[in-house]
Parts: sequence; structure tokens; C-alpha cells
Amino acid sequence: MLIRMRLRSNIGADRSGLAFHVTKESIAIQNREAAVRSGLVADRRGTEIGPDIQFHEDLHLVVWRPRGILDEAAVNKVLVDLLRREAMAAKPFNRFSDLSTVESFHLTFKYVFHVALDRRLSYVGREPIKSAFYVTHPEAAQLVRIHALMTDQSPLNVEMFEEREAAAKWLGVPVESLTVPNSERTNVMELPADVEYVEDASLFIWRPRGVLSEALVNQIVVFVGEQEETLGRSFNRFADLSALDAVDLNFNYVFHIALYRRLSYAGAKVKSAFYVSSSDAAHYAKLHALLTDHSPLQVSIFTELEAAAKWLGVPVESLMARA
Repeated sequence: MLIRMRLRSNIGADRSGLAFHVTKESIAIQNREAAVRSGLVADRRGTEIGPDIQFHEDLHLVVWRPRGILDEAAVNKVLVDLLRREAMAAKPFNRFSDLSTVESFHLTFKYVFHVALDRRLSYVGREPIKSAFYVTHPEAAQLVRIHALMTDQSPLNVEMFEEREAAAKWLGVPVESLTVPNSERTNVMELPADVEYVEDASLFIWRPRGVLSEALVNQIVVFVGEQEETLGRSFNRFADLSALDAVDLNFNYVFHIALYRRLSYAGAKVKSAFYVSSSDAAHYAKLHALLTDHSPLQVSIFTELEAAAKWLGVPVESLMARA
């Protein structure tokens, strides 16, 4: 999904006053360069690059994947690297910032405003480039909107995306270039026995078996809630209810669980697909969908895997139970 933003105010209305503050900010960034330099390593072309930065020379693309806490020091570090690359590069290059693994944001409106305006003013007269931001958190989206607003109608074309595929299309690069390399992936997440995580698709798959009871639903609700708090990015869900022998739930319980999920979830829009093969499972899935309608939790019910896969935007093979 592409979120477009356009500037409506006159940035030049008070440029002299703003430029003074921006210059101070730029000086602060330059003063940090010596400290930042010690944490950088040399890539094969001799330019310095941080561990969270990847340069695709053939695509003329810099990919930045900050992790943990995104604070002024982290932003200053990547700014120094960008300034150095811009000065050395024979051709302009695009940028992709993957903010999906940031756990918290320690940035202020004033800081983001000054940095964005500094980038705008320092890029005057240069060739246009594209800067894509992949966001999965409302706080990240808010900060990116400020940056996009302050650089609108300038050579820095900033767009925000909630899907890597859309970002890749806009940048004109393979989506694989924007995904996390296998060497950087971690498998520290402890999954319940009936849960599978498809990392490339940001998709949790739940395949309960036997009797679907309140205890079983409580377990998955707690697990999903924990992942929403700790994963640092949104994810879709697929519940495969086709292997159930029986459904031991009642209207009152499902009503309260669905209402709880609606009120407790405050993240970006996500898709939750239910694959059902019995009337009982379909009945309670429809009740859940009814109570979460017109909320960020988009619930749909399917009787065919192919339709569910198409709606979720994943290969149907990823939804099939393993033998």
C-alpha cells in the first residue's frame, strides 16, 4: 500500500530563521563523525559502511535496517554515511529504509523537522532520487510523514509503504533486494507447537487440532498479543481450522474475545484469514469478523486455500500443512 503525502505550506516563508537552526544541527552531525567512524567497516569498494547498511551497487540502492532503539545517534550515523556516499558516488542512488525491526523511537518532532529540512536544503540542484520508507508502526509512520512533508517538491522524492512489494515496484528493484538477508535473520522466537511463522511474508499460521476449546484460544490470543508488542512490526495471520475434530466454544466467549481483540489492537491494518471446513468453525469465525469489522483487524473467511492465499498475497504453498 502506497501512502502519498504532499506539501501545502510555503517552506520558504521563514527560511533565514530556519536555516540558522538547520546549520547548527548540521554542525552537530559533522562533529559526531569522528565518533561514528570508529563503528564503521570498509566495504569492497573502500567506502565505509555500518552493519545496518547494505549497498547494492548494481541497483544504485542503499538499504538501511536500523534495529532496537532509533535515536538521534543512529540517525546521525546514517546521515554521515549518506553524506560521504553522495560526495563520492559517480551516480545518484536511491534509498530504502526498513523500519520494521525498530522496537522504539526516541526522536522528537524538532529533531526530525530540522534533519529533514537540512536534507532538503543541502540537496538543492541535484538529480532527483527516490527514498522509500517501509513502516509497520504508527509512530514510525508519523515521523516519516514529517520527513516527507519537509522534502516534498524537492529532488528528494520520499514515499512511505506498508508492503515491501509496493516499495520495490516504486524503486524499480527486485523485492528480494529489500528483504532481510538470511545471514541476518534470527530464530530466537519460541513458537507454540501449532504455530508457524513465515518471515518473508510477515505471516503467522495457526493450525489447531483436536478440540478447539477456550484454553486453546486463550493460548493463541496471549501469544499473538505478545508478538504484537515485541516483534516491532505488523503481521498478517492465517488460522487453519480444517483439522479440528470439534469446536467447544460458546457465543458469549467468542463475543468477548473478539471485542477484546478489537479494543486492544492499535497497530497498522493487518489481515486475518480463517480457513474453515465445518459449519461450527465458520459460525464462530463469522462472529469474530462481525465484531472486528471497520477496525485495523481485517478478518475474512475462506473455504479454499487458493482464495485465502490470494487475499493474503502469499503463495498457496505457504498455507499448506506440512506432511
